[in-house]
Amino acid sequence: MYLDRARVHADVAALHRLSELLLEIPDRMFGGSLDATLAFHGLNPILAGYVKEAWKPVTPLHLRPDCLLRDGTLTLVEFNVGSGSTTVSGGVLTRMFYETSKAFRAHTAELEKLGGVETYRADEVLVQHLESLRQADEPVVIWVLDDEPLHVDLARALVALCDSHGLDVRLALTEEILAAEPADLPNVFSYFSSLQFELPDRESLHAGYRKLLASPHRAFYDMDLMSLYYTSKANLALLRAPEFLAGLAPEDAALVERHIPETVVIRDEADIARLTGEQSEWVIKPFRSFQARGTLAGRWTPADEWRAALVEAAAEGGFVAQRFIEDDRVLQLVATDQGAEWRRTIAIVSPHIIGGRFGGMSFKSTLQDALISNVDYSSTFFNIGVLVGPEPV
Repeated sequence: MYLDRARVHADVAALHRLSELLLEIPDRMFGGSLDATLAFHGLNPILAGYVKEAWKPVTPLHLRPDCLLRDGTLTLVEFNVGSGSTTVSGGVLTRMFYETSKAFRAHTAELEKLGGVETYRADEVLVQHLESLRQADEPVVIWVLDDEPLHVDLARALVALCDSHGLDVRLALTEEILAAEPADLPNVFSYFSSLQFELPDRESLHAGYRKLLASPHRAFYDMDLMSLYYTSKANLALLRAPEFLAGLAPEDAALVERHIPETVVIRDEADIARLTGEQSEWVIKPFRSFQARGTLAGRWTPADEWRAALVEAAAEGGFVAQRFIEDDRVLQLVATDQGAEWRRTIAIVSPHIIGGRFGGMSFKSTLQDALISNVDYSSTFFNIGVLVGPEPV
């Protein structure tokens, strides 16, 4: 089957609303205490301090939620926040593929005749949003926090993209940020760093964060700081908690139940007993991980190993159990050595929502049922174009 265009756009709007509800968790579940909220998520105290200082009553600039399709509905499994590397490299790859693959262009033209095509366009939407960050005639500054060569190259590609749209953007490395006065940093936009999942032993990086957070302008958009909160899978359990749902408007509660699978924090023997009795229906996931690291699916795990994993999760803390999703197969046009071909795949669907605007989607796909995409990424491939067809789901 194809994805239905109208349904995709409705689902993306729902996901954006769910991202807004995440910001209500401290008030609704922790008595308004951001300290208690971040402690619940197990953040390193230094990183938690950054998040507190950077906390804004708005969703991050670039949301890239990972979803599975269940009965045609985008079903959220993790609230990722986009990075500069995914945005820019995705855009570059898309354009390269369009330019070099006659087969892809032919299939795209065919689908457009049938009803339409959604292609990856997150980089273009990002450029439009950067335009909105400009103050007077000053350029937007992109800070490459970790100065890794790959990130520097990608940032330069983003600068070139902005230049092609007539937008004044320039690149700044950490050395320049550290040399500037906070008052001289009104338009800094950090988009490339490795801070998200670990605490780098880089005093210069931390000094750069402190400098930016001290800026009186506070026009500082950082993907990594808010992502430390957004990407925690504990948020999915908090959104699905009965006490959280009870305080929502009926339409918001319906969105949560429609788009987020049942998710619970593994805490005690009662949880262990329930999840042992329903082993085939659950997947264990750490609060903070990516690419399915530390993830365990009950239906493919021996019973003794499953119970041992549950006991360890309850003792250590920092783990959720999420309902296993029987996801749909989707007809996609994927990149191959020969150009492009149609395949029916299991896929993680990642809509790009930038500044509240839909920037197309990217897919990560697998053909192996035993390595289903919400459990194991080891056999995934990436397709380039993302297609939305005319058939109802």
